[in-house]
Amino acid sequence: MIYAPYTAGPEDTKIAFIWQAPGAEESSRGGAFIGPAGRQLTKFCASAGINQDTCRLDNVCQFFPEGDDLTPYIKMGTKNVKPTEIVLEQVEALKSRLMNTSANILVPLGNISMWALTGRVGITKWRGSILESTLLPGRKVIPTIHPSATLKAFGANYL
Repeated sequence: MIYAPYTAGPEDTKIAFIWQAPGAEESSRGGAFIGPAGRQLTKFCASAGINQDTCRLDNVCQFFPEGDDLTPYIKMGTKNVKPTEIVLEQVEALKSRLMNTSANILVPLGNISMWALTGRVGITKWRGSILESTLLPGRKVIPTIHPSATLKAFGANYL
């Protein structure tokens, strides 16, 4: 089994939510999806009638990047992406973890996770679309905006 401290939920699931990397609260408290964006996801799932406890939660990167900034590890352009070897290794590890799940619907939360699952960029262009995963062919990908973007748009009081 691959060490993945920022992963939670059952492997026997229909839906997996994929984030880019753990945030500061996850890093300091040692858990998955326990920070403000994780609480926001819980709220969104509940309003959509999805029991989050039955979903797999994972991150592309299983480390908290210094300053909560992944740009030293991956450069996201509008047409091309330049990942470092570390990110490529993290994507392969994500693939292995997801292969061990029954999740047929993969929901990337943000650009980096959408790129890892589909090779595409432009989350605002693709959000809500049903795409096929290039990482795990045959599985459906439904990209959406990262929950932290709603916190930035509406403020922390939105929680």
